[in-house]
Amino acid sequence: KKKNSGHGNSCKFGLKFIIKKYKKYKYILQIDSDNQCDPKYFFQIYNLIINYNYKFIFGYRNLREDGYLRFFISKIMSITFFFKKFIYVKDLNTPYRVMNVLELKKVLRILSKNSNYEKIQLFNCLMSYGIKKYSDINWINIKFRKRIYGNSNYNLLKMLTLFLNFIYRI
Repeated sequence: KKKNSGHGNSCKFGLKFIIKKYKKYKYILQIDSDNQCDPKYFFQIYNLIINYNYKFIFGYRNLREDGYLRFFISKIMSITFFFKKFIYVKDLNTPYRVMNVLELKKVLRILSKNSNYEKIQLFNCLMSYGIKKYSDINWINIKFRKRIYGNSNYNLLKMLTLFLNFIYRI
């Protein structure tokens, strides 16, 4: 049993658990559970895997119903990150990802060699950075719906704090 330790740490725990425990699977689907990500895009992703053998396919939230502030924050994150690392990831914290298990394992192994990365709370952003740096991300456009269930625990101040932690430690 795992205690609540935040979104990023929970994603990291879940991905590492799956990689270690379920070795027979080739791909992992990571999708938020708050109904903002429409699962209908999975079929498009599946076709890209079958036809092109892509290792990482992420949903780019080109249409967003979660408000202009979150859209603006996502853009600022990508641009700031670009100026820090000269690597452009157009949606660093996308909640819709399909990842090849073996390739993800390689990326996570490389990232884990830097002890500073364990202190980064925005694990999904760190993972996007690692994948873009050591592999490639193939994007599909997705519509990101308005939140229907639950409330976000991340207000503007908390999001800014997490992002500054990410930029400082990366």
